[in-house]
Amino acid sequence: MTRQIRTLALAGAATVGLAAGALAHSASSGGLQVVHPWVEPAKAGADTTAHPTLVNKSEGTITLTRVTSRAARSIQMIRDGQVAERVEIASGATLPAERFALSLRDLTVALPAGKAVPVTFHRADGASVTVKLAIGQNTMDPETTVELPS
Repeated sequence: MTRQIRTLALAGAATVGLAAGALAHSASSGGLQVVHPWVEPAKAGADTTAHPTLVNKSEGTITLTRVTSRAARSIQMIRDGQVAERVEIASGATLPAERFALSLRDLTVALPAGKAVPVTFHRADGASVTVKLAIGQNTMDPETTVELPS
């Protein structure tokens, strides 16, 4: 019985640790929360895809107009499989990674697994939020950011 309790306690602690790691790897500003944003590893010059989950915690609609980073020559927002010039997120809504992605085009630096790369989400109201994309789906709360060109 004691062994079962110890096993359950260890399993519970591991689950809490994983959940805390996922929650720690998020950013929020002006009601927009970006949860566990990650990007597929890639070489400089290649294209890759990022997979953030977006949550609107504000009382109004949030409209994203672009995403930028010095790590890529351009970034396209992809919603429901289509390139989107603007992405609207209704108040209280969640836009999961299955329905929203970023296409980072012509990388200026390599994106090795285990590090992070910053991107900035720009809103129609002029506000922005910069987040670190974990490089690799299983990278939780990365400490080291790739070196970006000036």
